[in-house]
Amino acid sequence: MSRNLRRAAEGDIAVVGSATSHALASVRAIRALQPSRRVRAVAFDADASAAAREIDGVIATEELPAPDAVDGVIFATDMAPRFELLASLLDAGVPVFIHKPAVADLDGLHRLQRVLEAAPHLAVTGSILRYADVVRSLDLGDAAEVEVTVEHLLCRRREGEAPPEWGGRVARDFGIHGLDLLDQLGRRPRTCPAVTWDSAACAMTVHVGHAGGTDRVVLSARARGERYRIRAQGQEWSLPAGGVDPLGHEQMHRVFLGMIRGDGPPVPIEDSLALIAATLEAADHAQLAVTS
Repeated sequence: MSRNLRRAAEGDIAVVGSATSHALASVRAIRALQPSRRVRAVAFDADASAAAREIDGVIATEELPAPDAVDGVIFATDMAPRFELLASLLDAGVPVFIHKPAVADLDGLHRLQRVLEAAPHLAVTGSILRYADVVRSLDLGDAAEVEVTVEHLLCRRREGEAPPEWGGRVARDFGIHGLDLLDQLGRRPRTCPAVTWDSAACAMTVHVGHAGGTDRVVLSARARGERYRIRAQGQEWSLPAGGVDPLGHEQMHRVFLGMIRGDGPPVPIEDSLALIAATLEAADHAQLAVTS
């Protein structure tokens, strides 16, 4: 088992997908950044597979080829049935990027940790938002409190009641955006001691403990699309904020291509896993807040 980065010359990059939009977006990003690279769209659903086939330089397949046939792999799917595949890739020295939220529960997180601890320099995960231009340029200094709002098509409001999909799943799937943003802003989340639920607004607030106090991540429903806001010191910054890479998607894939060339991960994998653990803690609190 080498577990060392295998130096390869512009081989294929595989994107292991599902029904999420992240997989197809990753295919497009890699093709745009490095047109000379062929991309394998693996295990996409029927609609996404058809869309991938329309992109020049993309092959849609059901199975991932042998590790020595790819230079890097992006996962945008449930990792639970793919831990053995992940381990074989790391053993072969293949860098991997795992789209958030990576795992569904603490058991999955512990299994993921055991796989990644053998080759932490080859893996990166988390929210792409931390790579957005507006976020990387912010310096909040000694702000007393920071609030991050994640507005997404999370649920349909039903007379102020929480639909079944609210609760832990929402906090798990979208809370990582807020926690990753706080981490990028220098406010490393340590705990999520409480979650409050506003049924009238169909929104939940995660109270995030860090070394200097407590920040907040607000998760709320949006009729369509997505929007993210950062508030601190009487100011507000919004994402997407225009430009060529408003949500950090292109920069994230530049980072991953750099890892294939030999750069280390921009965020140590143990730090990213700690953020996932905090997200799962918030999800547990959120489930209790919404259902009680």
